[in-house]
Amino acid sequence: HTSVGFAGSKQMLYYAEVDESMKVSEGGGIDDEQIEVIYLPVSEAKAFIYDESIAKTPGLMFAFMWYFDKLSNH
Repeated sequence: HTSVGFAGSKQMLYYAEVDESMKVSEGGGIDDEQIEVIYLPVSEAKAFIYDESIAKTPGLMFAFMWYFDKLSNH
């Protein structure tokens, strides 16, 4: 959950490595899912997570820190 008290919300984050050659069609998701793909170069990711002018959940920031700790050298 991304916050405590009466306004808590559940958030699920997934990690995948993809490139343009894997794209099979426009759109994505099923039913009423709203999936937005954001391209963020690794070279800009640390600046993104520390930029307070961009709204983001603590869970997203944790996911970036997980990436830098576990996968950034592979």
